Amino acid sequence: MLKIAHAHQLASINDLPAEVMTVIREAVTILDNEYGESRDVDSSDGGFVLVIESKAELAALQEIRIDIASDIPEYVDVIHCQNGQVFASSLRMSQGTVPE
Repeated sequence: MLKIAHAHQLASINDLPAEVMTVIREAVTILDNEYGESRDVDSSDGGFVLVIESKAELAALQEIRIDIASDIPEYVDVIHCQNGQVFASSLRMSQGTVPE
């Protein structure tokens, strides 16, 4: 699982298709612009992108308080890559961050 919070982290990632990197770059650039590049994402200050690379990694989401069964998906998109791979992109609001 990859956790990407800031645009500068993308320089060290080179094993994902270009189409996926474009989606990630757009998301983290928005997060950096809106919440700041110095935000602490581990203390719920702004957002981040998770790249889940296998079904086995889904169980690890529970450890970081992400419940894909009950968190609210704002949208889901499918990314079709030229190399034939298919990825899903989902923007989710964690129950822990729902405004009261």
